This record gives sequence, C-alpha cells and structure tokens, in this order.
Amino acid sequence: MSIQVQSSLQRASSRTPARLAAGSHGCIPCRPCRSTAVRVRAAAQAAPDATKPAAAAQQLKQDIIRMSGSKYGHDLDAATREAVQAKVKQLEALQLPVKVEQGALTGSKWTTVFTTSDGTSSGKVGPFITDVVQEFPAAEPGVYYNVSSLGLVSARLRGEYAVTRDDRVDLEFKNLVLKVGPFQAAEKVFEAGQMRGYWRMSYVDGDFRVFYTNKDNMFILRKL
Repeated sequence: MSIQVQSSLQRASSRTPARLAAGSHGCIPCRPCRSTAVRVRAAAQAAPDATKPAAAAQQLKQDIIRMSGSKYGHDLDAATREAVQAKVKQLEALQLPVKVEQGALTGSKWTTVFTTSDGTSSGKVGPFITDVVQEFPAAEPGVYYNVSSLGLVSARLRGEYAVTRDDRVDLEFKNLVLKVGPFQAAEKVFEAGQMRGYWRMSYVDGDFRVFYTNKDNMFILRKL
C-alpha cells in the first residue's frame, strides 16, 4: 500500500469515531433529516404571524385619526375625505365578520373622529363645530346619550339600543334636552316609535368603532 493511500485511510478512520460519538449533531444530513428540516422550515414560513393584523389595524387607526383632523372631517377637501374612507375600507377588511355583544359598550365614553353626516349628531350646527361625546352609562344598561356642546350650550339626546344581530344595533330616541350651563332651557320628548334607526357595525374593537346609520352615513368613533 502506498504511503499516500495509507495516510488517507488513517485520516478517515480517525474521523469516524468522532462522527459516531457526535450522533445527529455531527452527522452528514441524510435524506430523512433533510426532508424533516425542509418540512419544519416550510411550516414556519406558512404559519401566519398573529401580530400582523393587529399591527396593521393599529397603523390604519392612527392614519385615520391623523387624516381626519379635529373637525370630524367637515373641513376636509373631497380628495382627503375619500382617502380617509379608503383607509376605513382597509380596516374593515381586517375584521370579517363583525360581532357586537349586548352590553359591551356599557360604562364607556366615545368621541367622533370622522363622519360623512352633516346632521346635528355629526357635531356640525350651521357654521359651528361642537364637541361630541357618546356616553353609555354603567348605571343605565341599554341606554346611551349623544351630547353635543359648544361653550355653555349643550344638547343631550337620550336613546335606547339593543343588539338585534351580530353587526346591527337598533336604536330608539326618547328625548332631547337643551341646556345653558347647568340650566335646562328646553326639552323635546319623542312619541313611541317616532325616532327609530340603527347602526350597521363594520368594525369594532376595544377603542375604535366604525358604523353606518340607517341613512347610510358613516361614523368613526374612538374611546375616551
């Protein structure tokens, strides 16, 4: 046997015990090992990242709040209003289907971010923009108040609500009270069935709500 061949055999024999002792950590990957590794990598790549929808929703909500400004969208140009509504469509797509629980809003308080309505509930009264708060008192389950205020003057609309399907909340307004400071200036009581409507909820989470009224006006609210 030549010296070169003998040397090669000695090197090979010296590596074999080390590889055997190392077991799976030191072996040359065989076909089953390679197949397992490929399957593990493929599974890891296919598994959805649970944090991505939440992060996307958070970013969209921040964009909507920033783009809407401080006047609920009433002072925006048409292009910006369309851009806000496009962001809303992206947000709505992240939560399908929508499910609303009766009582989930009890004890919470919200304010308008953006709306396509120009009615009094939208915060717009003539040339004025009022502060708008929606309250769901813990002491009055199934009742809510829309409160619009401008300086010392406020209008408090009382309504009752009930979830009638996963994405729908039926409403009936009971009365409207006008105040100047702490003093009641006027009250309008509505007859039973006179003032009814509904919200079709399109996005709901712990601090953000999007819904469409029976008049097809969109409202976006954030939790206070």
